[in-house]
Amino acid sequence: MFREFEPFWEFVSGPLHAGTWAPGELDNTFGPKAMFQKGCSAEQGENLAPCFGLQFFGRIDIDGKTEVMTVTLKDADNQSLWSVDIAPRPDARPGQIMAQHI
Repeated sequence: MFREFEPFWEFVSGPLHAGTWAPGELDNTFGPKAMFQKGCSAEQGENLAPCFGLQFFGRIDIDGKTEVMTVTLKDADNQSLWSVDIAPRPDARPGQIMAQHI
């Protein structure tokens, strides 16, 4: 497992017109942690059509004052399924990182 890097978030959702599958197994290269997963069940089978209501998308909002980024995963009915607020890291902004190494 490779862990000598700054932690990062990855959000995967959609596309809205695709068939729905069960959540896959995570590749352990970077030591991932699944925070939320949703898909079809074993009883439902895989590659479900959109009419089954298991299509998902993500929405990102950034507060102009605080610069906090809110990522929300939603279903096709626009219902929020899961959300996280990510605060900015002033020390990780482009230009500031370079200045630290000069």
